Amino acid sequence: MASKPLSPLQVFALMLTFSTAFSKIIRNPNLDQKSLRVGGARPISDPRNPKVIKAAVFAVVEHNRLAKTNLIFQSVINGTVQDVGGQLYRLVISAFDGSDGPENYLARVYDKPWQHLKILISFEKIRKISRVNF
Repeated sequence: MASKPLSPLQVFALMLTFSTAFSKIIRNPNLDQKSLRVGGARPISDPRNPKVIKAAVFAVVEHNRLAKTNLIFQSVINGTVQDVGGQLYRLVISAFDGSDGPENYLARVYDKPWQHLKILISFEKIRKISRVNF
């Protein structure tokens, strides 16, 4: 089945749509070149952002439920977020287990708030923050 060529009006409508979208992106002075990459992970600028904290607390609570542990969330040290049909958070979390001092953990959380979906992908203890591969 052969497809029909686009009419001049359809081509014009497509061009207008794309040019409008690009002009909004280009005019935004708050965006840097890395932000323009679709799906690229970017560093979290504020680890105390409520959305970041919510993802981190979810990671600790869900890990406790699955692993039958009692970690207590302390803080988010750093991380990245990637837009992939939702947000994929990679977070270095400080948590306390009640016996020793706080330990660092790498958590990966996928969040799709408009579908009320949050998934803990991984949660692991790490020794050195500088060696974390996001």
